[in-house]
Amino acid sequence: MLQGDFESPSGKVCARQFFALSERPTAIFAANDQMAYGVLVAAEEAGLRVPNDVALVGFDDTAPSAHIRPALTTVRQPFYEMGKEGIALLLSLVESSTVVPGRQPMFARHLKPTAPRIQLATSLVVRESCGALRRSAISSD
Repeated sequence: MLQGDFESPSGKVCARQFFALSERPTAIFAANDQMAYGVLVAAEEAGLRVPNDVALVGFDDTAPSAHIRPALTTVRQPFYEMGKEGIALLLSLVESSTVVPGRQPMFARHLKPTAPRIQLATSLVVRESCGALRRSAISSD
């Protein structure tokens, strides 16, 4: 595992380090789609083909991911729902700061020592970069 900064250049730097290993990986899961784009560049520079030589998966499902070649397999985040939940949380914080005499603020009733945790469903979007769409000929004999 290597750490980048969620930008394409750091994906490229990390991938170069992986590709320099004596036993280079056969698959890379990038922290986000931007870093995966950097991995694609590093793979091309190293003469490696995605997905033939190395499978690649990103995380986010940003718009360009469906249009690059090979199209990027990625984990889709529910951006709309994330925004909706963020606004709901913000509004509950605003409401909790409005103190009505004799009434405890709503948020204070549910206040926990840690930040609220909201978990939303993600989904895997399978495209060309992971190699799953390649078909091998299987003899029925």
